[in-house]
Amino acid sequence: EVLLVDKAQLLTLSAPEMTVLLGGLRVLGANVGQ
Repeated sequence: EVLLVDKAQLLTLSAPEMTVLLGGLRVLGANVGQ
C-alpha cells in the first residue's frame, strides 16, 4: 500500500479515488486470501 500511495501522489489522484482504489484492492486481497 505504501508503494501505491507513492504512485498516487505522483499521479496526483484525489482522496476519493485513492479510497476507492485501496478499498478495491483490499476486497481483491480478501477474496484471494479465502
